[in-house]
Amino acid sequence: MANIFQKIAFNQHNYQQPDDAGHAIERNRQNYIGEFGVGHESWNFNLDQVIDGSVHGYMKPDNKKLENELHTIIFYYEDADKNKYIVGYYKNCKYLGKNTAERKTATKKLSELTNQRINEVYQVCQESKFQQLKGYNKNKVSKEFKLKETSFKLKVQPKDVFLLENPIPFSAETFTSILGKQLYNKFGNYNLIPNEKMPLFLKKMGLKAFK
Repeated sequence: MANIFQKIAFNQHNYQQPDDAGHAIERNRQNYIGEFGVGHESWNFNLDQVIDGSVHGYMKPDNKKLENELHTIIFYYEDADKNKYIVGYYKNCKYLGKNTAERKTATKKLSELTNQRINEVYQVCQESKFQQLKGYNKNKVSKEFKLKETSFKLKVQPKDVFLLENPIPFSAETFTSILGKQLYNKFGNYNLIPNEKMPLFLKKMGLKAFK
């Protein structure tokens, strides 16, 4: 089991549905959200899209060391001014590896949900003020966002999904003061928090409600 601190794109709908708010922040930066517009994490805290009793969430990094284990994952986002906020967390979350049978089964079984999410992203693109996104047709959306292959990395019970009522601000300096290392502030990286430092991390980061 690992304690993971993970950056995700900003979402103005509390990660219930996709929007282009993350793209508005990241569009001048060299990353997936800046280039393609909408993140797969857009549904990370949606408890209405539960399939077979599980929420299926997303984080970008692929790492075999995390496969088929249960983890605590704390999510944060960065705004246009590079201020950082903790938005919520998963407990007892299973990471499905890229080539594991369970992930392939999940992707196939959740095809209906996948199509629903593609339609939602397409609608966002059509209504976006950004011409790059507005120019995407549905095939482009399906191909570029690769929803069928990549959406279902995380599997967690609804009771272990916690969206904070108010995001908690923090700084990279605070992170470093607690853990003695630099914050990996990219979507493709994650930060590991040693078990022995979790109590101090939760206290200093203001996660008093962590259960």
